[in-house]
Amino acid sequence: MIADFFLTYGTWAVFALFFSLLVACVAGFQWRGRKIGADLKLLDGRFQYSPAVAWELFTELQRRGKLKFYGYTEISLDLLFPFVYVSFFAILLVHVVPPENARWLVWVPVIGGLADLVENFMIAGMAFTFRGDVPRLAAVSRYFTALKFLCLSGSLLVITLGAFRAVCV
Repeated sequence: MIADFFLTYGTWAVFALFFSLLVACVAGFQWRGRKIGADLKLLDGRFQYSPAVAWELFTELQRRGKLKFYGYTEISLDLLFPFVYVSFFAILLVHVVPPENARWLVWVPVIGGLADLVENFMIAGMAFTFRGDVPRLAAVSRYFTALKFLCLSGSLLVITLGAFRAVCV
């Protein structure tokens, strides 16, 4: 069903649109990194983190006066991004993977995007409510972050193998 949606509406023109949006989002993340401080590794850019690591990051962001900004970008720029990359990956996937496999493999980027959305809301919530205590919610959000990275890596692997198969067969 979802694979049919991306096959039907996932034309190369739509793919080009999502590619352009992907580039714009990456530029937005670079801008955010410069504004926050390129020396900081944000939670959603790590495969794994602990509540103590989240506390250290939030404490430093608060010291720099950038904690609320981080929270706002989690529910704006980083809220758009999962929709963009899920669509980008799903369109590619349904075009390079045989339809019988694409029907279930398309769920890999979708699940990754859903995990990313949950992660973003949790990080924003922690950023907006941080009062100097260890953010306990990080004990949960880190699993959504890890799931996001696993699904994105899996999506790239499936797309690469599908493209290789399409070229070689």
